[in-house]
Amino acid sequence: MREQLDSQKVKSFPLPEFRGAGLYALYWVGELPLYERLKNTHVPLYVGKAEAGSSRYGYAPNYEESKLWDRIIKHSKSIQEVERSPGSNIRLSDFRVRYLPLDDAWIVLGERALLRQYRPVLWNSFLDGFGSNPPGAARKNARSSWDTIHPGRARAGQLPHRQYTRDEMLQGVERAIEISLMPPTQAREAAVTAFRRDRPPVIWQLAKSRDPDKRLRIFDPERFFAEAARLEVALDESEYRIMSTAEAREAELEILQESFDLG
Repeated sequence: MREQLDSQKVKSFPLPEFRGAGLYALYWVGELPLYERLKNTHVPLYVGKAEAGSSRYGYAPNYEESKLWDRIIKHSKSIQEVERSPGSNIRLSDFRVRYLPLDDAWIVLGERALLRQYRPVLWNSFLDGFGSNPPGAARKNARSSWDTIHPGRARAGQLPHRQYTRDEMLQGVERAIEISLMPPTQAREAAVTAFRRDRPPVIWQLAKSRDPDKRLRIFDPERFFAEAARLEVALDESEYRIMSTAEAREAELEILQESFDLG
């Protein structure tokens, strides 16, 4: 399935409507220096799937609907929203797409094969948020790393990312692309593992549901307020609390434990 997708013709936008479900991949062909090394390569920026039915509810698949086309167009609209914003750094013309219609029985397996072959697929892993649904109460949400690097979507959270500064994200993108272009050897697998583990300390968190104090918990004030100033976000002192070193260490252990619990 992975080889079949790779063999499909690369298409530009706008994309004519078609029916069915399956797999797709977005590729970079633009001029932004950040992604220059991915240009004209087989390595996608993002891979995804669209199923004809709903495995969650057991609905029968309907291959006469344009599920795969709809999903790809949803992404194209996100990119166009950024393109229309002041200071845009990406355009829809910077992208190409491949897609492969499939039966639902093979779609999830095919997506996993793509993610494994090309990992860390940049917009699926490190630059989170590209394919997510719009969150509610943007004022109280962290900005995704995708929206930090490519600002302009109205749905973007207003607060800084919880773990990375923008500069740290840019460094991570360079490292992720370097790994993506490595041959599939044990050295690459080791690099992927190291990349996943090598994360900076958490910057801030929302209060836990059981915590009577609902203010934002700030663990690293220097990084938090530098990013807030860059985003032009002003916070009243009543909206946050600076955690002590001991509290920050305890919270960090909780976060690590949660990540282990999630596998």
